Amino acid sequence: MNVSIAAVGTSPVRDPQQRSLSRMLQGVVYKEKEQLQIGSVSSNDGLLQKRGQRFYLCINENWLFSSAKFNIFMAQLIIGSFKEFEQYLGQDLGISGWLKITQQQVAQFADATFDHQWIHLDEEKAKNGPFGTTIAHGYLTLAIAPYLWKQIAEIRNLKMMINYGIEKLKFNQPVQVGAEVRLKAHLSSLLDLRGVTKAQLDITLEIKDNPKPAYTATLVFLYHFQ
Repeated sequence: MNVSIAAVGTSPVRDPQQRSLSRMLQGVVYKEKEQLQIGSVSSNDGLLQKRGQRFYLCINENWLFSSAKFNIFMAQLIIGSFKEFEQYLGQDLGISGWLKITQQQVAQFADATFDHQWIHLDEEKAKNGPFGTTIAHGYLTLAIAPYLWKQIAEIRNLKMMINYGIEKLKFNQPVQVGAEVRLKAHLSSLLDLRGVTKAQLDITLEIKDNPKPAYTATLVFLYHFQ
C-alpha cells in the first residue's frame, strides 16, 4: 500500500469504524488547489477510516491522520498473470485520476533533456506567445503515462517489466502549465511470447475542460510474470 499524506501526526482514535484495505491505495493530497505529495506511508496491510474531511490510517498499530482534503485513487484492476490479463483483451481498462502539470515539473524536465525553449520556461514571454502561457514538453506528457497507468492497473507477481515501445503516437493539443491531465487505456493486443507477456495499450491523455486530447498512442509493455 502506498499513500501520500500531508500534515501527518498521531491521534488516539477509539472504536473507529475501520475498513480493511485489500487493494493498493494511491493517494494525492490537494490543499489550496496545489498538488502536494508530502511524506508517504508504506505497508502490506492497513486500516482506513474517514471522519469528516480527515482520513485516519492505521499502520503498524499507529494512527496517522491527514487534515487536508484527501483524494484517493485505487488501482481499478489487479493482474497477476497472463491468464488474468487475457480476460480484458479488447476492453477499455479504465481512467486514471487527474494530474496537475506544474511549472516546476516543466523546468526540471527541461534541465534533464536540455530542451530550454522559451515556450516551456519563459512565463512572461509566453503570455504573448501562441499558447498564452507556458506549455509542457510533449515528451514530458508522454513520460507520465506509465505513472498514470499504474492508477488503472496494479500488475503483481512480476520479475521484471520493460517499456518495449511506442506506436502510432500523435500529439493533438499542447498541455498548458497548470492544466490537469488523465489517462484512458484500452487493451488492444496481448501475446504470450514463450512466457513473456507482450501487452499493447491504446492510450489517450485527456486534458481537463478541453475537448481535444493531448495525444493518442499505443504503449507496448513486456511483463515477465513469476
